[in-house]
Amino acid sequence: AMTVAPISVFAYGTVADDCLAVFRSAGEQNRDPRLRAAMLQTMDAAFEEPPPGNDGVFLRENRGGALIGGVDTRAVTILESVVLESLVWRAGATAAAARYAAVVCLGTMLRRSLFFSAQTSGDASAKKLLVSQRALLAVLRKTHSGLLPGVFSAMEEDYYAETRKAACYALDGVLATAGCDLGDEKRRATYPEILKRMDDSRDDVRVAAARCARRFFLNACPVDWDETNCVYFLKPLAVHMDDPNELVRNAVLDAFLAAAEKKPAVVIEALTPTKETHRFREHVERALEAANAKLSDERRA
Repeated sequence: AMTVAPISVFAYGTVADDCLAVFRSAGEQNRDPRLRAAMLQTMDAAFEEPPPGNDGVFLRENRGGALIGGVDTRAVTILESVVLESLVWRAGATAAAARYAAVVCLGTMLRRSLFFSAQTSGDASAKKLLVSQRALLAVLRKTHSGLLPGVFSAMEEDYYAETRKAACYALDGVLATAGCDLGDEKRRATYPEILKRMDDSRDDVRVAAARCARRFFLNACPVDWDETNCVYFLKPLAVHMDDPNELVRNAVLDAFLAAAEKKPAVVIEALTPTKETHRFREHVERALEAANAKLSDERRA
């Protein structure tokens, strides 16, 4: 009923909170994994929407957004009591199906953040998010929060390779929504997980991981992030700019172009040795050109 009822119904009385109570009950860990998976698929469908038009406007209202109604506590409830409950690893194929449904739902909930770069509460684009930065950070900053560890675990899923790809997409949304407020501790925890997936056996997962690397530097990396960790991230990532698959190489180049805007000196340090070793040097040259241009601009400023 949630996916066919008029969107306006969620504004009446306690309808939204009553729906959330049902989802919260069905999402408990002791529930049958098949029930949790079905419930998460329903939630995912409620948040599903086409991309925005060229003017950045989404074409229709969203049932998931109407359910949250701009109330951060509702978004937190969905993340913690619905999505996170099924992200926790358990043995078995049915539990794996529930994990897949959970990580897909998380990615769908955070999808709008991929279209908007500004995440400040006063910015007009931030107001268009279905899950606000404040709501996501409230979950991430709780002591022993399991959201990021759950996503990281899904990125290493053995049962379904599609879960690894969907988890990369979800991490992309987490980084875009949280922005630089993600914090140093979580930044240090995140980039090694991205590097692990750059060694995935599937090309499409490696592309998705490279997009996470791009998002990391584009949205979640402050210009004063410490050089040591940046080197630890970019030097291993540089290896993949010589990947046999052009789509992977292009995605890694995009990540380095984003990094060049924030940490140009480290990009130069990471890539200069590869000029002598990589077969596909045009990607290296493009990234180095961007980093050197950024350094020149900073010196002139």
